[in-house]
Amino acid sequence: MTSEEHGIVAPEEYESVQSEIFHALTTWSHETQHGVRNVAGIVLRKQDAGMIGYWGEFTGDVIFSYNQGFVWGTNHHDTVSEVSVPGANHGPQIPTACTDYSSNFGIALWHGSKVRRGYRRDRHVQGAYAMNDIGFTISRLFNVNDLDSLYGKFMHDLFI
Repeated sequence: MTSEEHGIVAPEEYESVQSEIFHALTTWSHETQHGVRNVAGIVLRKQDAGMIGYWGEFTGDVIFSYNQGFVWGTNHHDTVSEVSVPGANHGPQIPTACTDYSSNFGIALWHGSKVRRGYRRDRHVQGAYAMNDIGFTISRLFNVNDLDSLYGKFMHDLFI
């Protein structure tokens, strides 16, 4: 068994190989009935991935997620074909991916005297909340004392 403690690329070649991978993913395209579409929706080098919550030793040297309409795994074609059946591909797709049938967005239902009745957040105008915003909000509502250890923001527009 060989060790890859320092990687399989010589340190002096790391940035060059990383750039080649980044370029390959950002230019990966597929011909569809609607024209050419990019397969990758997000591509980031390891040193830039912290902005979306990926950091540390287990983060890949280049990370990506599929663009809306593309999946990995079984979809009765190949990994770069458009979604052919109703569903969503959580994880490898960009978080905003959706079809006529479903989306990768979650649903949060809130009830209580301090909740804005009938409110629906317009994610196209205000942006989508992140999963860690839900955890932070619930923790604050339950008066958790150590909020400094949590990432996220309070979902203030949902409440009176």
